[in-house]
Amino acid sequence: MAKNEQEKQVSAAEVVEEVTAPAVEVKGDTVAVVNPTQYDSEGAALMSVAKDQVNLESAFTDVSNVFFSSIVDDGNPLTKIKIYNAMNFTEGAFKSVNKPIVISDIIAHNITLMDEQTGEMIDAVRVVLVTPEGKGYHAVATGIMTSVQKIVGMFGRAPWQPALVVMPRRVPTRRGFETLTIDVIDVKYIEKPNVIDAEA
Repeated sequence: MAKNEQEKQVSAAEVVEEVTAPAVEVKGDTVAVVNPTQYDSEGAALMSVAKDQVNLESAFTDVSNVFFSSIVDDGNPLTKIKIYNAMNFTEGAFKSVNKPIVISDIIAHNITLMDEQTGEMIDAVRVVLVTPEGKGYHAVATGIMTSVQKIVGMFGRAPWQPALVVMPRRVPTRRGFETLTIDVIDVKYIEKPNVIDAEA
């Protein structure tokens, strides 16, 4: 099956991460990707090893650039759980929020999506807006990145205290599309930001 038949189109405005696992060849402590679309005359996959081999140890230990989180990791396992869950299990897309939410932190990480218009794979940044309780709302729109940068310039780096009361706003672009931005409509003082109730 051709590669483009294996891949499902993904909207760049939504976060849908689907990984098609290629064949791999393991040699010692390294793993090399094998191109699954090349076959010999009998239909067996050719062992054409990719040039860049991934060291297994560094893949799971050198994670300094995997994501950014403004939630202060104080060493408490509950804080680590908050960071992990906020990034992986969001309440939904920020664009679908229909009432004000309170945010105190942000998490961001790189992803790869398929452009609906061109079919090309593009690099993007997934931003998660995090509430003081640890609930996350994700977005991939460029306008969200720009809004967060402006918010940082105005209110300083997250975590924000007072926390920010925000809503999404759709803004038309010059090319006739829409992008998503953040409206800051109020602030709210939180007694203990970035703390999880152990009994929650």
